[in-house]
Amino acid sequence: MLASPTLPSPFPSPSLSPEHGAGLVASLAGLLVVLVLLLFAVESLVGLYARSVATAAAADGARIVASDPDVRSGAAPTPATTRRAEDRVRDLLGEAGRSAQMSWSIDGERVALRLRTSAPRFLPRAWRSESDESTFERTVHVRIERLR
Repeated sequence: MLASPTLPSPFPSPSLSPEHGAGLVASLAGLLVVLVLLLFAVESLVGLYARSVATAAAADGARIVASDPDVRSGAAPTPATTRRAEDRVRDLLGEAGRSAQMSWSIDGERVALRLRTSAPRFLPRAWRSESDESTFERTVHVRIERLR
C-alpha cells in the first residue's frame, strides 16, 4: 500500500505560550483609552458650540429689539417686541432655550441682552471637577441705529 503524502494544515497548531492573547488585552486597553479621550473631546467641543450658538442667538434677539420702531424713536420696547425676541432666542437655542434666563437693558444708544443658559453634558458627574459648571452667561450689546 502506498502512503499518501500528508499536507500541512492551513491552521496553525495552538500555542502554549503564556503570552497568547496578550495583544488582544493591550488592544482593548488602548481602545478604551481612545474612547475616553474622545468623550472628553466631544464634551469640550459641544460646550464650545453651545456657547457660540448662545452668543449668536442673543445677538439676534438684541437686534430684533434694537430695530423696533419704538426703541429707535427713544421709547421703551413694547412687551410684544421683547416677547418676540425672547421667543426667537429660545427657538434658536432649542432644548437649552427652555431653561434660558434673559434680562434686557436699554439705554439711549444700545440694547443689551444678558443670557444665562446651560450647555449639554456628556461626562458622568464623577468625572467632572467640583468647579465644573455647565451654566454660562453671555451679554450682547447691539447699537440702536437712528435715521438722521
